[in-house]
Amino acid sequence: DPIEFSLMHDTLVAYLSAVVQVLIYMQIRKRSYRTLSHNTVLQAVTSSGTQITVPLLGISYSGLLLSLVLSPLVATAFLVRPAKTAFSGTSVAQMSSALRKYKQYPIYGTPVALVNSAVSPIIVWYIFKTFGAEVAGLYALALRVLAAPISVIKESVRKVFWGEILTVLRERPNDAIPLFYSIMWKLLALGVPIIALAFLYGEPVVAYVFGEQWRNAGYIVAVLSPMLAISLATTSLANFSMIGRPKLGLLWATLQLSSIAILIYLSDYSDMRFRIFIAMYSATMIATYVIQVAIWHAAIQAIVKSHKPTDIP
Repeated sequence: DPIEFSLMHDTLVAYLSAVVQVLIYMQIRKRSYRTLSHNTVLQAVTSSGTQITVPLLGISYSGLLLSLVLSPLVATAFLVRPAKTAFSGTSVAQMSSALRKYKQYPIYGTPVALVNSAVSPIIVWYIFKTFGAEVAGLYALALRVLAAPISVIKESVRKVFWGEILTVLRERPNDAIPLFYSIMWKLLALGVPIIALAFLYGEPVVAYVFGEQWRNAGYIVAVLSPMLAISLATTSLANFSMIGRPKLGLLWATLQLSSIAILIYLSDYSDMRFRIFIAMYSATMIATYVIQVAIWHAAIQAIVKSHKPTDIP
């Protein structure tokens, strides 16, 4: 039964991915950045290699589906040994106590993940419904091209920063906010030249290279580039669970999704043209990222003033 097989496959992938995330967070806490970088390369090679070699070998199975299973399996095998070292000397009672103390993390983290993962599909669905399949395809392609390199940088930065911010909050809490803004401005500076080129020349370059029928894709690249650059500099760093405030993470995620819902309502109500809608979407997301930084800043200030960062994981 294809449906039953799909459910089994997706359940296995979700379970393996969850295991890998736990192991990765353990390495972040230990600040084992070399292990994390090796794991990132290993997962990327396994995923891409599987997708390329499966069709070449004539295996009657989707390379993409197989890669979704093999990649976390390889990562688990690679990370499980360092995890054993981290757990050495830890009793069952201590682990049970930690689980009770941090039970709010999955309680709030699960809906946060669901809400965050809903934003992009909702936008694609709305564009498809309102502006047609061709425009939706151009949007998905432009977003994929822009997001791919940014995602790599974001993953690398966030793992190092999360490991460092935990140490700073425990040992030198007054240095947490300066550290955050120092890295944030550097990330923005890194993205400014690329974003400026995409914003100024994205549309004419795409139209010239691929033809006038692709001009909308160039416009999407230009308009979304500032949003993705600011996302790189904010969402890479401002994680609320890492500072022991998962409730704030749910608050911000709900605010972002609500903002998108309001934008879609206004677009439908006013019969907004596609180009205006994309520009408004980019501006709305940028506003939510600024709010995310403000909430994170306030949370860190509260931790520093309390002088009791005991709930930092």
